[in-house]
Amino acid sequence: MASGSDDTADKTQQELTVMVTAMGGDKSWTLSMPPGSCVADLVQAVSTAGGPPALSQRLLFGSQMLGRSHELQDLAGDAADDTSPLQIALVQVKELNVALASAGAQLLGGLGDQQGNMEKPLMQHDIAFPIEKWGEGLEGVPSGQQNGEVLERVLREAGWDGDCQQSTFLHDDGQVQVKLAGDGAHLTRIGFTYSPWDRNRGRECVIEVSSDGESYMQVGTMHCPYVTERGDPSQHDVINESVEVPPELGADRQRFVRWSWAGGAGRRVYFVHARGYP
Repeated sequence: MASGSDDTADKTQQELTVMVTAMGGDKSWTLSMPPGSCVADLVQAVSTAGGPPALSQRLLFGSQMLGRSHELQDLAGDAADDTSPLQIALVQVKELNVALASAGAQLLGGLGDQQGNMEKPLMQHDIAFPIEKWGEGLEGVPSGQQNGEVLERVLREAGWDGDCQQSTFLHDDGQVQVKLAGDGAHLTRIGFTYSPWDRNRGRECVIEVSSDGESYMQVGTMHCPYVTERGDPSQHDVINESVEVPPELGADRQRFVRWSWAGGAGRRVYFVHARGYP
């Protein structure tokens, strides 16, 4: 009995050979992982070895989806054949805009209490700029469509006619609050598109995320320069703003995103977006 216990202890102190194979492809990585390694260490090692970004990786052991904190040695157990590498399958997920109504995201707070706001472009960027035409990586309004008069025509053709249907106007709290679908996502970039020529109120936007909807952590801030209060849309362009999510926040799944403008009551916003890996 003592000998068996010693053998088990010895294994936990040895490097573990792991073969990670991409499902649906012909790529694989054979890696030597140091003692005490967990799945988070493995996905980073795969990424460093030329594999997909760590946040996009979902690892399977048989049919079991592995959590980031799962220890590799627990998977290896006390297998009789110490020469065979631990076999792990990799599924790569796409980076998407997860703040879309079509993706199951919900608008909360005062804006969410008004059903008409969910029917506006705010969370329907994929309707205004279809993915099949513009691609999945588009953030905000593309170059060539940013002129206020041009965008008005684009949105009208997509089914929104006039300012009241095309713009979301912030309530007194100056906030947009979105709940992401399911367990949320590992977020990478968050942003918005706004009008600098009409109701451009609130000089700074604070972006925050939360896993539970109660405790929020700040991602970053973005300055919104004042241009004018009322202007000719044909003489102005909309502005796209975005900020990268720090790796320490992106490593955890976030289920809520909040955009806040102090003094932003009445501000005119066209779209919000939150990109990440669901």
